[in-house]
Amino acid sequence: EGYLLSCIGKDNKKHSIAYLTDCNFISDDSIKLIKSNCGILEHVIIDALREKKHSTHCNFEEALGYANTLCANHTWFTHICHDTSHEDICKYIEKNIHLYPSLEKIKKTGGSVAPAFDGLVISCGE
Repeated sequence: EGYLLSCIGKDNKKHSIAYLTDCNFISDDSIKLIKSNCGILEHVIIDALREKKHSTHCNFEEALGYANTLCANHTWFTHICHDTSHEDICKYIEKNIHLYPSLEKIKKTGGSVAPAFDGLVISCGE
């Protein structure tokens, strides 16, 4: 289950945030639905519990795979397990980003792929 939050930006185009948490699978139909309705996908906030597989949550690899398909300007891992530090997650992403060419390109052109953090504020359509 997830949410697609959209607004009309200052440029008169649709901008969106996809919020995809408490999941371990996102169907192709859901991906298509997001991509066909998002306009400019500015942020994807995605469940990424830990490195190891889990029965009800995406792990880091699965989250990166979905994010690579969705191609948001910014990807934020959320619902993170307490046994991995922010720094270690950043290192994991940097070590593995080359496996996800769309995300690697997005990062090289000013986007981001990172764990969310307390106090993070995101905006859409500005």
